[in-house]
Amino acid sequence: MHTPEPVSAAVPAVVLTLLAAAKDRRLVVCVGAGVSIAEDACLPSGAKLGQLLDARLQGRLEGYVSPDDVCDLIAVADNAVQLAGGLESLQPEILELADFKRATPNYGHQVLGLLLAEGALTALSWNWDSCIERSVSGELLDVARTKEDMENLPNTQLAKVHGCATMPPTLLITSEQLTKPPVWTDQMFAERIRGSVMVFIGIGDVADYAQRRLQQLLDEFSPPDVRVVSRSIRTSWTESRWATVLPELPEEKRIEEDADVFLDALARAWARELLEHLHTDCAAMSDELKAGVERVIDAVGQLSSVRLLRWCRASVDRPSPGESAVRAQNTGDVMLAAGVLAATSDAPVHTPRPACCSIGDNSLELLVMRDRANASDVKREARRRAEELASSNQVPGGTVRFLVGGTVVGGLDSDTDDVLAGPEDPTDIVVGPHASRITYLKASAVLEQAA
Repeated sequence: MHTPEPVSAAVPAVVLTLLAAAKDRRLVVCVGAGVSIAEDACLPSGAKLGQLLDARLQGRLEGYVSPDDVCDLIAVADNAVQLAGGLESLQPEILELADFKRATPNYGHQVLGLLLAEGALTALSWNWDSCIERSVSGELLDVARTKEDMENLPNTQLAKVHGCATMPPTLLITSEQLTKPPVWTDQMFAERIRGSVMVFIGIGDVADYAQRRLQQLLDEFSPPDVRVVSRSIRTSWTESRWATVLPELPEEKRIEEDADVFLDALARAWARELLEHLHTDCAAMSDELKAGVERVIDAVGQLSSVRLLRWCRASVDRPSPGESAVRAQNTGDVMLAAGVLAATSDAPVHTPRPACCSIGDNSLELLVMRDRANASDVKREARRRAEELASSNQVPGGTVRFLVGGTVVGGLDSDTDDVLAGPEDPTDIVVGPHASRITYLKASAVLEQAA
């Protein structure tokens, strides 16, 4: 299991270069089996899949003969497809080899899912598992598994080059399937990735079935800026198939690093943008207020990249996949306001749960509106969150206090609501005077007073 560094930790220079491409929406990450092999997913590599399928077919399929290289998944499938009665019979056999649909998303999967949700990158996955898609709780990424999906999803964030376990007919496992046009041939998607900065992660060994598609991709787009991330890409370059696929790749673009470590650094660089903007925004404040903001920055900076990205996206009302919560102006305003409030107390600042900043015993639930919103919409979302907190006994003191960012049409300042519906009854312990209540504080009002 990967142990991440805090967001405040520095990142390698190569990651800062890639961050610039991510901010310009020019970063394309090509994901191979190496990402899904890592704990906690522990899924097999392409070579291992070939061996597993060969062993399975030897005991199940009459007339099956192993190919010379059982690590070549395509060769194993080619030898079996006619005997099995076609792809429809063979593809379910593949899905019995590993739990592609329920494997636990590991740290790398979570980073990729969150960066996709943030709009920081576009991804091409050579893997069948659904770990990346399932790692972003409560959000639905646009995932293309077929060329037809590409045509119907103009804002595709993740394309599954070899199909997906959630749609068995899409699984690419034979030579004949490799002759068909790949998913990226959709014109709109192709134009999006043309001229991009391309990073290959977890494709260190370049299995036979992957190499053909890789070569197609490189031949078609001739990406001007390519990097390969692999544990042994430098020390084993001569023996690597990358030496054949990309013989002119400069050594400085061969990044010898574990996939989880590299992805964590990339996510830290993206998440640190929020902290750096806060440093800049509070520069003109008084020393007292600046110290409060710095305490909030320090508290948030102790989170891992995944936790901070989740923390920010949980703060946003109905976050939209592809739109950044980290870089949103309203997120920065709420954080600055929390810092101003922290300056009024010497109490420690913590981030006990997503979308929450506590100053001593006082908890602020951060509610960031993406667009201009009516007060009734703010109250509806606040009530939903407060009910969740109350149901899990996370309402200290009986009051849920929301710090609201963004333009709100209508009044919130003097409003209080019972967490549970119904008129107040002094004799009722649920909706009586001891019931949990909701209060609101606008970030804009806090910042106006601090000006």
